[in-house]
Amino acid sequence: MKKLIDEIKAGIKKVGFKNLDEQLGKCGSFIWEKEYPIAVVHSSERIKEKEIVTLFQKQQFLNEEGFTHVSYDKEQLDFLSDNAPQYLQMATMMCLKTPTLYPQPFKSKFPKDYWKKMQETDHVKSVIEMSSFTDKDTKCSVEFSLREVMRKRKEVNVLKKVGYVWIAEIPKVIDIEVVFKHYFLENYSVVYVKEMAYFIGWNETLGGINMRYFVCPPK
Repeated sequence: MKKLIDEIKAGIKKVGFKNLDEQLGKCGSFIWEKEYPIAVVHSSERIKEKEIVTLFQKQQFLNEEGFTHVSYDKEQLDFLSDNAPQYLQMATMMCLKTPTLYPQPFKSKFPKDYWKKMQETDHVKSVIEMSSFTDKDTKCSVEFSLREVMRKRKEVNVLKKVGYVWIAEIPKVIDIEVVFKHYFLENYSVVYVKEMAYFIGWNETLGGINMRYFVCPPK
């Protein structure tokens, strides 16, 4: 993870969050893809808009029982991202060891599941999540955001075994170090760019991050 984190830190120093994936791609050590699909809606029963159901039918994304495909090529996933993003769950960015092979399989466990989830991670080095905050945020609102995104990512079971990185962009005047120390222990760093601080936390596996305890316990 050290090489990955060093490249992220160097990229942030140059461009912040803007076009970070492009900046990281210039390094050549890894493959970086933003808005990476990790889950697809499971059936037409979960689609609220009639026009989206019609769109899925037109594109032949639904079988006779109303269930979506169990595998997708890149063009199909790009189409969903452009036309029905609310029914495609995506990680902010993915760090890959090798290019993604298509078609990609997505599966559900039960007939009533909301999502079909990605199944292959041999090519994945780490999930990268990025969140921006303002001077109105606090350590508690930052923790809430971190827990929400980690909870959602852990629902995609295969992602628990790959690396996890969370980057928080926040004005320097807000100190959120306690949150990163709590969840990432010694595995965090801070990069300062002008008036912004970029807190970077990481773990070798998403599943290894302990979410049992809180910095700001729910009331």
